[in-house]
Amino acid sequence: MILESISAGRVASPGGPYCLYTFSEQRVREFDWPERLPDQATVFKYVNFVAGRLDMRHDIWLGTRISGAAYDESPQRWNVETDKGETVRAPFLVCATGALSTAHTPPLPGLECFAGECYHTGRWLADKVVSFAGKRSGVISTGSSGIQSIPVIAKQAPHLTVFQRTAQYTIPAGN
Repeated sequence: MILESISAGRVASPGGPYCLYTFSEQRVREFDWPERLPDQATVFKYVNFVAGRLDMRHDIWLGTRISGAAYDESPQRWNVETDKGETVRAPFLVCATGALSTAHTPPLPGLECFAGECYHTGRWLADKVVSFAGKRSGVISTGSSGIQSIPVIAKQAPHLTVFQRTAQYTIPAGN
């Protein structure tokens, strides 16, 4: 989903990608960061930059699920099984299964019957331009994605209602 200048959100705090994707200060310094709070495209460029610099692409398997993992004491290795029936042996196992790995849609009564358009910031449609012009719109939640989306939607929608449980503290990005 493209909301004017929002293309899948931004890093929500200063140094966001630096603390999430860094194990080499040298790589961070080598990369040309265009903004203090970069967008998703810049974070992807950085991850690809690091993968290229460290020749890691042959060790990255996209579209593969882990079906099991067990530690073998004798050789001090993890035996990791994939959904494709392969077993990989590795000295380290990093479980990167954080909250951002899967978008969560809360159980909202009636959502399945809603006839209007419905978008989730965790499921951005990179190739689709969404217009809120002439539409009564609502945003549920004021987490970092909501905070980034609301001003853009408000420029287009004649009416915008924000449903907020807990107010967030925000400061200008300063990009």
